[in-house]
Amino acid sequence: MMAFSLVVTITLFLIALLIFKRKISAVEKKEKMLNQFLHQANLSQTHFIKSASHDIKNYVFGISGILKLILQNKNADEIKANDDLKMIEELHLQSEELMRFVEDVFDANHGEIDDLDPSYKRLHNVVDLAQRIVILNRNFAIKSRVNLEIDNKTKNQIVKVECNAKRLKQILHNLIRNAIKHSAVGGIVIVQISVTNGDVQISVIDQGNGIDEENLSVENTSKFFDPHNLSILTMKNLIESYNGRFELNSVKGYGTEVKINLPAFEDQNNSLHKIYEENSIDNSFENKAVLIAEDNLITSKVVTFLLRKMGFKVKHVDNGAEILEQLDKQHFDLIFLDINMPNLGGLETAKTIREGKVFTRFKNYDIPIIAISTERQELSDLKTHGINMMLGKPFSEKELIDFVMEYVK
Repeated sequence: MMAFSLVVTITLFLIALLIFKRKISAVEKKEKMLNQFLHQANLSQTHFIKSASHDIKNYVFGISGILKLILQNKNADEIKANDDLKMIEELHLQSEELMRFVEDVFDANHGEIDDLDPSYKRLHNVVDLAQRIVILNRNFAIKSRVNLEIDNKTKNQIVKVECNAKRLKQILHNLIRNAIKHSAVGGIVIVQISVTNGDVQISVIDQGNGIDEENLSVENTSKFFDPHNLSILTMKNLIESYNGRFELNSVKGYGTEVKINLPAFEDQNNSLHKIYEENSIDNSFENKAVLIAEDNLITSKVVTFLLRKMGFKVKHVDNGAEILEQLDKQHFDLIFLDINMPNLGGLETAKTIREGKVFTRFKNYDIPIIAISTERQELSDLKTHGINMMLGKPFSEKELIDFVMEYVK
């Protein structure tokens, strides 16, 4: 009887264990399905944001470009004497500001931050960049009832640093937003910019709760920053990839200061930019020719106008197939091409040029190729197809000049 009871107990235990395992398996299956659903939802959101970014940038760039073309042959006196032209000029300035704002919003909140590609480093006006991110966070500071101030100690110098502008904007956006979140009502957050011993220093200072000394290591401070944004370690690694230093100082109960130190560069081309702004032509480009492939009519007209203003001869085509045809007909010193084109896309076109198999006369297989796109592209992927650099839309006249000066001697 005792043996029978033991068998029954073991059997019941095994049945219970089997039922429990099945329930666990069902829960795990549901959890897996939920994770897959959330992952798919996140991918859909990312795709939507990318698509919206692309479309908004294109529309704003188009409006700004049309207004710029209307004003291209008008001098200051003509504009001043005509109310309609004054209105158009004001609309153009507002559209340029909107374009920068849209760019800052998408750059500061862009989620793909694992790219530390040093090839994306260029010289950028750090004062202008920091001021734009402060403006971007003003409404959040007002809603949080925190005073957000910028203390510019550079005395209006043009201070440049070599960095990836999108990444630096993300870092500053995260630091400023985090400082506001941890500040008490009525508190002050100060963004301070100064130049000392050849370095530009950007400090984000708050009067929040602060961090105690034992938690001041990079690993421990992560919990004090928004987990949905850049981690403190990622920010530190990014700044160090620009040959800079990232310092975190905090006192519990008094507040926190984050310092970013980056090597400063002189704006050697500033006088050249001024010449172009005054519609003068630099004679060194008179015998240079540029080929543009861009299926967006407004973008192509704006780029053509700016390049001709610099003295270039410009030829415009609509797609990659026409690029290959034109290269075999005449000499060009530089190519601008859109990534997304009909018939033959930008990547395929660049790769075909580098291979050189389709040409009968063209031999300059190393001709500089600059991609134009509103979409984020990994430079390492572009380079495998033979593209030297990417100019992201929207872009300013100054950015276009920077690219041309680098690739056309």
